Amino acid sequence: MAWAFGQYANNTFSSLKIRNYRLYYIGQIISTSGTFMQSVAQAWLVLQLSNSGTALGLVMALQYLPVLFLGPYGGVIADRFSKRKLLFFTQSTFGILALGYPSTHRVGPPLDGRRFCALLRTDQYD
Repeated sequence: MAWAFGQYANNTFSSLKIRNYRLYYIGQIISTSGTFMQSVAQAWLVLQLSNSGTALGLVMALQYLPVLFLGPYGGVIADRFSKRKLLFFTQSTFGILALGYPSTHRVGPPLDGRRFCALLRTDQYD
């Protein structure tokens, strides 16, 4: 039994023996964690500002609407451009937008529509 489990585990994680894949995998874990934290923080901010479950549901639903409609175009762009450059661009844009969130709270409304829409449009290409 232990041998079968060891053989299964060895085959399951054999891709992690490749250095570039390990780096990619770790980077994706960090990126996904950051995206999740940003989504939770955004939902929490909407709930704190509006104190409305309806507004929270609307913001969460609108978060995935661009992916639904613009996803096919994202596929075309992914097919025509370099994957490395495209991922670098989208991840850099995510980072810049995420760093911009704290400044919007001090300067103006926390959910500035232009910044929010830019984040939503960027998400479809990643």
